[in-house]
Amino acid sequence: MRNDLFDLGADLATPAEGKHDDYKRLRTHADQVGCLELENDIMNAVIRSLNSYIPPGGSKLSRDLYLAPTDCRQAGRLSSNVSAKEDEKITEQALTYAKWL
Repeated sequence: MRNDLFDLGADLATPAEGKHDDYKRLRTHADQVGCLELENDIMNAVIRSLNSYIPPGGSKLSRDLYLAPTDCRQAGRLSSNVSAKEDEKITEQALTYAKWL
């Protein structure tokens, strides 16, 4: 998954269209999005539904895990905002992947 995130970063950093279309760009692919969706479905099938708020516990790891979904949602929102601009084009696969994070 870490490699997929690097691919996503390269995809977001490189315009979808531009004057340098003569070389192959690193892009996020549909199979990466599909893998992320499948992993999400598997994890959601295994865990129980939460019935109450669970505050983060006393370690740095628990704090980081608590904040990770917030950071991922923000990345998805920022990607959507950038793609809405007329002069910025983000590939559909990168946008979908960023929203799934």
